[in-house]
Amino acid sequence: PLHICDLAGWIGGAALVTQRRWLRTLSYYWGFGLCTQAFFTPIVTQGFGHIKFWLYWVNHMQIVGCAVYDLIVLRYRPSWRDFFAAAGKTFIYAVVLMMPFNWWLSTNYAYTGPSHPNSTTILDALGPWPVRVVWIVLMAAAVLALITLPWVIARWRRAPRRPA
Repeated sequence: PLHICDLAGWIGGAALVTQRRWLRTLSYYWGFGLCTQAFFTPIVTQGFGHIKFWLYWVNHMQIVGCAVYDLIVLRYRPSWRDFFAAAGKTFIYAVVLMMPFNWWLSTNYAYTGPSHPNSTTILDALGPWPVRVVWIVLMAAAVLALITLPWVIARWRRAPRRPA
């Protein structure tokens, strides 16, 4: 219940209903930047015929679906300010809140805990805990910056040029 994807599903829905910028920002960055990892390295413990299998995929499709809808239909466009807001909130969630919680209970929410998932993920290549948390933070920041860049460039290219 404390995984970022569990929270992102609720945040995405709340973003669409309320149109609050900070919720839309988290929906975009968590949806595209973080929760899409679930499609590349799924951690599904049940088979095709089990409800948990379907809930996993429906949840992740909902998260990305909310971000896609907000981006295409409602025209959300991130900025560097949104990047810093999302990166800060993500850091607080993952490192300040979840890392001590994970250490205390030997869990692995936000992949910042001392334990490993039961299936192979990118974590396996990042080294032992707690060093891998540094790599997770750097990689997450890079991904969030990367999905900001096209919108910043597009905004810059559309800006009127002043004659010299």
